[in-house]
Amino acid sequence: MRAVVVTQPGAPEVMAMADVPDPAIGRGEVLLRVRAHCGKPRHIMQRRGLYPPPPGVSDVLGLEAVGEVVDIAPGTDTTLRIGDRVMCLVGGGAYAELLAVPACNCMPIPDGMSWTDAAAIPEVFITAYQGLVNSAGSARVTWHSCIRSPAGWAPPPRRSAAPSARGASAHRARPGARRPASPTAPSPSWSGVTGSPRRCRR
Repeated sequence: MRAVVVTQPGAPEVMAMADVPDPAIGRGEVLLRVRAHCGKPRHIMQRRGLYPPPPGVSDVLGLEAVGEVVDIAPGTDTTLRIGDRVMCLVGGGAYAELLAVPACNCMPIPDGMSWTDAAAIPEVFITAYQGLVNSAGSARVTWHSCIRSPAGWAPPPRRSAAPSARGASAHRARPGARRPASPTAPSPSWSGVTGSPRRCRR
């Protein structure tokens, strides 16, 4: 398969396309044909030699990816099927045509969502959703001053007697981000996702 490799620590020019061995999958894993992935600051640090991957993890860049399931390891306990469109978090290796990933790290992509929009969900979107909706509880946050919101999403407003900025950051949502249809329901673009990946059993 082809993958983006880092030939030596340095500027973007050190990244190159190369032929590398296809990843092998073991029990509990699925193989994805990668359709899109998301760029992150850690990738820049890793490219510069400042953030090496954990032991045993692919040195190919990429922490989250979306794609189609093309193989499932024998004995894997999963409801996934060949051809399913999924998004996932991984320790590395997403900048490649194929990716081995634990089945329990995969989430279904909502119907109608593009590959590129889905690529921004596994880490960026879910981190924001958990922080602003789940962790914030009944605290009220300013919906337009939260995070860089993929696909124009903004978190549903929360009601509280005393406003709180807990969970908010200095980043602002994209101009034109729309409010959800109701104050208690997530945006329709999020409604097809059932939640963050559950912990993989060891």
